[in-house]
Amino acid sequence: KIKIYEREGFEADDVIATVIEKIRRTEDQKITSVIVSGDMDLLQLVDDNVSVYALRKGMSDIVMYDSEEVKKKYGFGPEHVVDYKSLRGDQSDNIPGVPGIGEKTATELIGRIGGISEIYKKIERLKDYKISENMIKKLVDGEESARMSQKLATVVKDVPGLDFKLEACAMKDFDRQSVVDLLRKFEFFSLIKRLPGGEEEAHNTYHVSHNSMSRVMCLVLCDTCLVFRDNPAIIFFESHSPQKS
Repeated sequence: KIKIYEREGFEADDVIATVIEKIRRTEDQKITSVIVSGDMDLLQLVDDNVSVYALRKGMSDIVMYDSEEVKKKYGFGPEHVVDYKSLRGDQSDNIPGVPGIGEKTATELIGRIGGISEIYKKIERLKDYKISENMIKKLVDGEESARMSQKLATVVKDVPGLDFKLEACAMKDFDRQSVVDLLRKFEFFSLIKRLPGGEEEAHNTYHVSHNSMSRVMCLVLCDTCLVFRDNPAIIFFESHSPQKS
């Protein structure tokens, strides 16, 4: 009874970004969003209403990335996460970046000048920003790679044919026996004990929770689960566990 959204040819990140973009255009209510993932690419989506909840090590060392936490991590805000990857590259995502530019230099360039667009608009005046001739040459020679990397690093926010409707995701009562059978099949016996036990207990316990959070909703996007809470909020759970910088 969980609404599923997915599009062939697009990653879960793209579907998440598209859903968030649709939610941002919702005028009748303010919805906060939390993305649970170790994939730092998603930090580019952070704003006043979107945060990323990341596991750094194990289940106890976590961080909630809002705009301020992104600045603490990188030295700049979410608006420059794509620029950072465009300059330094990311081998794990096959993003080449600009040859010869690493984390430190990318951070310095963004701090002194701005993003990719600003850097190349001012390429003839970079000496005024105390950028060395050697670094300017690397930027000039690597402009095509930087522009391509910018496109690769930017998540898609307009996945076609994604007919997302908030009201279609309302969570309904679950079939307890079906859940128990499924958990037994995969030998998740400890989880069975955490389900409401017995028909009466299941009815009383679950329905109290369900009624108190009547607007809770749930979706699955590939390996990602979205939960809408009573705020209302939307929480995206992604299966990537290690962080990617």
